[in-house]
Amino acid sequence: MEAVETFENKYFGKAPETRVVTYAEGVQSEGDTKLFKADKSMGKQDFLELLVTQLQHQDPLNPSEDKEFIAQLAQFSALETSQNTDTSIQKLSETMTQFVNTQDGNSSDLTNASATNLLGKMAKVDDSKQNYQGGELELSLSREVSGASSLWVFDSAGQQVMEPISINWDSKSQAKINFKADQLESGTYDFKIMDSTGTVPKGYVSRQGEVEGITYTEAGPVLSVGGKTYNMNEVKQIVEKGDQDA
Repeated sequence: MEAVETFENKYFGKAPETRVVTYAEGVQSEGDTKLFKADKSMGKQDFLELLVTQLQHQDPLNPSEDKEFIAQLAQFSALETSQNTDTSIQKLSETMTQFVNTQDGNSSDLTNASATNLLGKMAKVDDSKQNYQGGELELSLSREVSGASSLWVFDSAGQQVMEPISINWDSKSQAKINFKADQLESGTYDFKIMDSTGTVPKGYVSRQGEVEGITYTEAGPVLSVGGKTYNMNEVKQIVEKGDQDA
């Protein structure tokens, strides 16, 4: 884009000289001419330079009107406000990113430290996923929400594979079931304790044993309990050695 600047002559009455300049990146002085490159959008400093230059070199016989000058000032104010807002948003974004990264690091360190403290202790874990190979499978159950509940069985696709089994709880909200389902093929199944509608969780299939080892992964620590592995969020309770499920 090209812009035309006019310069008044020292001698009154002589027609003003017309100079043609181009917009360039950054402002460079070349006598009375300001140069700008076309490949960069104008900033507030560039806008102010143009405004001052226009006032210095306006035609004395045909000066800019007040309303035109006021409109240009309003444009400059809007440009400055927009750029300041963009800068503030960018700084806020950088600050939030740093904060989140710091919190993620602290959370990971805390989780790893918590897992290390479990080594050698007795843990009760959520053992709802079972690799059923037929025959009889003894399941220990723990109830978390009072009320009638049943054992529901789902395959790896989340489909119910058999009718719910009613559960009789003891006074400590514990139960055992000798599960046997000859109609099921060998595979991994999800055993869930829910209400009669199969929508409200009531407890979980539990497993109790000593935390024998810990593997630290990018997804978090993995605990080894009784020969099986569990994530930290599957640990339900730490129990004293010698305590047994009823």
